[in-house]
Amino acid sequence: VSGVDSGIPNHLLWDFSSVQFWGEDAAGIWTIEVTDTRAEQTGTVQSLSLRIYGERNSGDDTYIFTDEGFTTQAAGLLEDETGNDTINASPVRFDLYVDLADGIIAANAVTHGIASWSLIEHAVSGSGNDRLVGNDADNRLIAGAGNDTLEGGLGNDFLHGGAGQDTVKFSGAIAEYQISWNPDTEMLTVIDSKTSNGNEGTDSLVGIERLVFDDAEMSLAAMVGNRPPVANSSFFEEDIQMQAGVGIDYQLPEDVFTDADGESSADMEIVVSDAAGGELPEWLSYDPETGTFAGTPPEDYQGTLKLKVEAIDEFGESASDILTLQFGDNQAPIVENPRELVVVEDQGLIPLAFTAPTDPENTDVRVELVEIPSFGAIIDKTGSQVSIGALMSADELTELFYQTAADANGDAGYLRYRATDEDGVSAESSLHIFVDPVNDAPRFTTESSKLVIDYPNEMSVILDVLKPNDIESVITTVRVIELPELGVITLDATALTLDQVLTLDQLERLQFDLAENVNGPIGALGIQAVDEQNAATNWRLELEVQGESGFNLGTAGPDELYGSVGSDTLYGKRGDDLLVGNGGDDTLLGGLGNDQVLGGSGADTLDGSAGNDYLDGGLGADFMLGGPGHDTYIVDQLGDIALEVISGGAGGDDLIVSAIDLTAPDNVENLQAATAAVVDLEGNALDNVLVGNNESNRLSGLRGRDTLLGEGGDDVLDGGQGVDSLAGHTGNDEYHVDSKADRVIEQVNQGEDSVFAESSYTLASNIENLTLLGDGNFTAGGNSLDNVLIGNSGNNILAGGLGSDRLEGGLGDDIYVLSDTADTIIDIGGVDTIRSNLDVVLIGDIENADLVGIGDTMAIGNGLDNALVGNMADNLLEGAGGVDTLTGGQGADTFVMSNNGTDQQADLITDFKAGEDLLVVDLASFGISAEALGLLQSGLVSASSFVAGAGAEALDLNDYFMFDTAQGILQFDSDGSGDAEAVTIARIQLDPDGGTLTAGDVFVGI
Repeated sequence: VSGVDSGIPNHLLWDFSSVQFWGEDAAGIWTIEVTDTRAEQTGTVQSLSLRIYGERNSGDDTYIFTDEGFTTQAAGLLEDETGNDTINASPVRFDLYVDLADGIIAANAVTHGIASWSLIEHAVSGSGNDRLVGNDADNRLIAGAGNDTLEGGLGNDFLHGGAGQDTVKFSGAIAEYQISWNPDTEMLTVIDSKTSNGNEGTDSLVGIERLVFDDAEMSLAAMVGNRPPVANSSFFEEDIQMQAGVGIDYQLPEDVFTDADGESSADMEIVVSDAAGGELPEWLSYDPETGTFAGTPPEDYQGTLKLKVEAIDEFGESASDILTLQFGDNQAPIVENPRELVVVEDQGLIPLAFTAPTDPENTDVRVELVEIPSFGAIIDKTGSQVSIGALMSADELTELFYQTAADANGDAGYLRYRATDEDGVSAESSLHIFVDPVNDAPRFTTESSKLVIDYPNEMSVILDVLKPNDIESVITTVRVIELPELGVITLDATALTLDQVLTLDQLERLQFDLAENVNGPIGALGIQAVDEQNAATNWRLELEVQGESGFNLGTAGPDELYGSVGSDTLYGKRGDDLLVGNGGDDTLLGGLGNDQVLGGSGADTLDGSAGNDYLDGGLGADFMLGGPGHDTYIVDQLGDIALEVISGGAGGDDLIVSAIDLTAPDNVENLQAATAAVVDLEGNALDNVLVGNNESNRLSGLRGRDTLLGEGGDDVLDGGQGVDSLAGHTGNDEYHVDSKADRVIEQVNQGEDSVFAESSYTLASNIENLTLLGDGNFTAGGNSLDNVLIGNSGNNILAGGLGSDRLEGGLGDDIYVLSDTADTIIDIGGVDTIRSNLDVVLIGDIENADLVGIGDTMAIGNGLDNALVGNMADNLLEGAGGVDTLTGGQGADTFVMSNNGTDQQADLITDFKAGEDLLVVDLASFGISAEALGLLQSGLVSASSFVAGAGAEALDLNDYFMFDTAQGILQFDSDGSGDAEAVTIARIQLDPDGGTLTAGDVFVGI
């Protein structure tokens, strides 16, 4: 060993030797491992050589290759005359290529050759990702570590893959081979059954994970029963603590991963990456040979570093977990582990559902986006797109969305974020987004088109037909699926037929010919485009003719009458007719029958006459008259007038569908909001049905027995006078009722709904909130949901029922009925009472408690002057502070007496039953020392210490308790007949059916 004065060695030399005698066998593996345990310097192994001395006694040669043979030596030629010979390149760490058939030994851009007249039978490789190719002999090809590829060629070969994920290639189709697995020897046998195209013999395979044939690949994991590795969850659950600013040298434990097939962590490929999908810090390195993390972080580096550690077994099956390195004592914000999200192409807006980062030291956390997906967009809660570097609060992170990009699929990349606390300590996490492809049907730029033909000026027209496109395949033809009822469409003067297939070029040469006067639609040309996966899209070119205007008269049967762009008069006469005015100010007379009367543009007059008619004036200010029958009117602007002149049953049950706010006219029973219009509807004196839409509507029934249906949206439904039925459907709806007979209907999960009542009211199922209006003494009843019940200024009874209810009594003397312990009471005034079959402890603003039911329950007061009333069972009543009134009711009740304070009266018991009820005295609260009196334990008062009678007084020093039967006052005197002043403990009114109070009715607690 030699070196300079610095003490750092610059040359190390080891010499190992072994001696064997002639005829002895020697075999084994020598492993040299050099580890630099200090990070100051990095050394290099310059050479490694093996020298064998002695005379051989056969022609079986082994040619040893090391890294030096591919770095410092020029290309050479291996020549061998005879024997069974081996190329041993196990020391080589480069990727090695040995082809015994073509005579190639190559690595690190250096290629040695094998003489064409020399036959080498066997080859052994090292730790690289090697390729070994045999020749026509029976070869032994043995690979070392790494992901190797072996090809035995002809002959009966032995192929050993060693460690790593190894592959054997065969030159024929998979059906030509017989493949069998022997679990005892762990050897795979592959027999070439078809020898006419080259006999690859019977090959024996060990340590091989995959077979590749000319026409197929085969993973051997299932055949050999391989099981994937398992991560040691108890190890990964704990953070690894590191000192801030100090170099690290941390080795993964041997049991970080386990494998049921016997592989240890050292046998598996361990891959380390940034858990959030970013790059590992430049200062951190991982040595897969030793399983060691090393490096020196910046001096100010604190927080957590999350690393994804993945173990891959020899069959490519893997397991992974997140390793957290904590640098310094100041803990980084807690972020969720990196995860994946799989969506489908064109799915739209998807919530990312992040968990808000929190800081263990309870400081505020800010979040910065450090990477966003390569396609698609990240959207915040305001609908704005965010970009790299965007800053937000932890809560805002939870409201991010991913908007898929049109027609984009594949690996979208990462949304990676950094959470930083007020001390600058940070942690990172990520979401890896994958977009699964979805086949898109062919597309047209519009769903349909319309061609208006001016007849007779346009008797022949070239059609403008759209061509389809498909981003995933090429569309070359379409099929005809519809033709117009009048006229003819031709291609190069030949009429089209249904199901005819047209090329896209032929679509440009289609012509429509018409030879008769007509007004209105005459049908359409429909085509269909189909892609390779049979996804189809249809497109229509609608044809409409504007012929000469005038008077158009129908028949006694069903007719279709169309107006022109001018002012027309259409009369359907009898039959179920279709009348379409088109342009102009038209007069449309349906006549008898169930007619459809459509005005089109212009100020039209529509008369349905008798029958169940459908009247839609279209654009313009239209006048619509229904007549007898069940008529439907379409109102889309303020100028539209719907008139029903016949009342009662003869006039029918009529409906107006309105796109504007509307009050039902006389004799019209029903109103419905048009789709997508924000409309308020108001009924009349009839029994109305008012129907909203998916917007937020206000429906008011006024008088009559009305039915109001809100549909979607946050609706307000007010039935008005009468017994009404109200159903809001989805959305957060608001109901106004004036009678307990009004019926409100909601289904499960249809929003958070509220009822406002001008009377006593009990919530139906699936309604959350109830507010009492006015100043009446009303009762509000809840249901099994978590209700909010709000009283008015009157004396209300609020009963929440099951669920965690909030009861707000408001002003007035209110009663709160509790059936469980989950309710919350908010009270702002009045003398209020809690009524319950449970134990009651009065909160600060409630004065009274009323126990009901048959259970042995208790009531405890507060600092106010409480009135506590028991039930028919055995109750415990304790007033606590304040001058309280206690009424036990039936049963054997216990009354607890304590001091109410200076100058305060004692509590009053209104129905004490001697011999059944019990009075418990808290002496300590009166400032009386039980120890000074010689009382060592709680118990009943002795008869010798108790005096009762009218104006009772102590007769001796031991007479501590005195009950004045005349005034109903129980006193305590600490020295009996002595000079100390007696204190009043309780005021007692005895039950007239019972006896007087005795010592056995009083219990002293100490």
